[in-house]
Amino acid sequence: MTMNAYFSPCGTVMVTAQVRNPEPETLDEMMLHTEHYYQTLLPYRALRFDFSVYAESLAEPAKIQLGIELDVEALKLDFDAIERIHKQVNAAREKN
Repeated sequence: MTMNAYFSPCGTVMVTAQVRNPEPETLDEMMLHTEHYYQTLLPYRALRFDFSVYAESLAEPAKIQLGIELDVEALKLDFDAIERIHKQVNAAREKN
């Protein structure tokens, strides 16, 4: 996967990603992708940044583990909220 970050004219940071790997199929594979996005985007958490790729990577695990549908559009600028869901999913996985 290739990720590029750049500043848009309106002052936000934008990320583009090119994924070469097939879509993950198991929950473990999905969470590996989520952890990758988490570690990659963590340094930008305080910026007005589009974190939708991180939120999208949690959509299916959140549905499986927590029984909730994520609103990626509503979450995309809130790293802390996405991180809380990420931790909830991990906690649910540990219980199972």
